[in-house]
Amino acid sequence: MRPQTRTADIWLLCCRLSVGLMFLIGAVKKVTDLDWFRDEFVALGAPFPHLTAPVTAWIELVGGALLILGACTRIAAAALAATMAGALWLSVIPAIGKNFHTFPDRVSNFFYAPEWLLLLVLALLVSMGAGRASADSRRHA
Repeated sequence: MRPQTRTADIWLLCCRLSVGLMFLIGAVKKVTDLDWFRDEFVALGAPFPHLTAPVTAWIELVGGALLILGACTRIAAAALAATMAGALWLSVIPAIGKNFHTFPDRVSNFFYAPEWLLLLVLALLVSMGAGRASADSRRHA
């Protein structure tokens, strides 16, 4: 194995574990208190909050667990990326438009948004896969 491959596998594992744990832990409250989470979606003006809130909560819970295991990584990361795109559209972009008035401030705050950074990491996992330290690599071995 080339050193570059080994290094990439280590970083993919770090990304998967960090992002997977973040989604899994955050989703537990959402899944166990769906009324609260649905009310959050209503406040944001999300479409069909009675449907989209529980679907989002379960995507985050199951997707986070799958990322940790490195199982179905590309599918899980794509589904989680969709939730981050929704969060950017419904929450981050309107807040930036309301709170920052110059173009440089708006752009800077967009790129600092955790949802944007998570979307980038998830896009990396969609394109690169889980790496060797994963259930996915064992399936394809």
